Parts: sequence; C-alpha cells; structure tokens
Amino acid sequence: MKTKDESGFTLLETIIASLVFFTIVPLLVYFIYLLQSATASYASNEQELILFSQRLTQEAKSAVRIEEEHEHVALILGSGKVVTYSQSNNQLIRRVDQSGHEIVLQGVDEFNIESHSNQTVVHLNLQNGGSYELPLYTWLVPEEVEKWVREVP
Repeated sequence: MKTKDESGFTLLETIIASLVFFTIVPLLVYFIYLLQSATASYASNEQELILFSQRLTQEAKSAVRIEEEHEHVALILGSGKVVTYSQSNNQLIRRVDQSGHEIVLQGVDEFNIESHSNQTVVHLNLQNGGSYELPLYTWLVPEEVEKWVREVP
C-alpha cells in the first residue's frame, strides 16, 4: 500500500489562507487609523479648551465688569470694548462689540454661567463627555470707584 505525503499545504489551503490574510490586514489598518484619528481629535479638543480658558481668563483679568446674561457672558474691558462669549449649536463663539464672530471652541453640549458675589463661574459640558468649570475674576477697578478712591483725602 502507498501512503500519502501530507506534510505540505495544498493549493486550496494556500488560497484560503491568503484570502483571509488579505481581508484582515486592510481592516486592521483601517481600525488603527480610526483609533489614531479619534485620539488626535481628542487632543485637538483639549488644546482648544486650554487656549479658550487662557484667553477668557486673560480677558476677565482686564475686564472692569463681567455681566452674565442667559447663555452668554459679556466682559466689559477697561478699553471700553465689550467681548461676549455665547453658544451657537455645538460651538462657542466670541464677539467683540457685537460685530463679527470667532469660533473659539467646538463640540460644546452646554455652556452656562453662574454669578456669585465675588466671582463668575463658567460651566462647560463637551460632547466627548468632559465637564469643566472656569472661575473668572476681574482685576481692574471701574472708573467710578477709582475716582472715588483717589478723591478720598
């Protein structure tokens, strides 16, 4: 009797293995791409948030007064300019003297402002699930108070 030599692959087995390999590899590359783009999107959103908080804090420091109105905050600067931040759809928009607009933050679910006796707190809820609070303080003294302080002997 003759015995078969079964030590190698048949042509059919090789074709099936190649088909499986060439199907899985592109899917794996695509999933790695999706993971990297999601991570990059999260990182850019974090950078936008940092830039927004730095800018808002700096403007609040140079503000004479901070006014909280429904779903937007107005900063009255020492130079007389009025800078407002408000939400439009999922974007946070900055306007100076009610003209033009600049998108300062994207992916915003909710934008709220709370005023307390000595500070204003900005609350942000982002679409990626992040929730942030930013306290604002004014450092400049309004002109009326400054004149009154100077006139005291």
